[in-house]
Amino acid sequence: MANVIGIVLIAYGSWLLSGAFAHRRRCLLAPAREGEESSLAILGEVMPPLVMLGLGIGALEVILAYVVVGDSEHFSLLDLIGVLYAIGAYGLWLNFKTRYRQRPDGASAGDAAHASPKRRHG
Repeated sequence: MANVIGIVLIAYGSWLLSGAFAHRRRCLLAPAREGEESSLAILGEVMPPLVMLGLGIGALEVILAYVVVGDSEHFSLLDLIGVLYAIGAYGLWLNFKTRYRQRPDGASAGDAAHASPKRRHG
């Protein structure tokens, strides 16, 4: 029964990855939507790096706890792999959800980052 958590988390991580790649594919193939971008869109650019930092710290804490406790009776190596896989899958899912958004001009946010014109400050 010790491996059940790892198997469930690997399945959950795979589900997140399939959803992330499906979202990316839809955004790259979808036609442009009309309308203005929300003023809260800046949160989509500010929050992911902070969340990624938190996920990285959390992953390091899980690894440290596994090494320090060393109790493979209740938390096996497969469980550790499952937790780390789910954390990584969530990070990629969040990255794709915030990077690939449809813009009013038809370009996705991933494309707009590479082709955006320079803004003049003044």
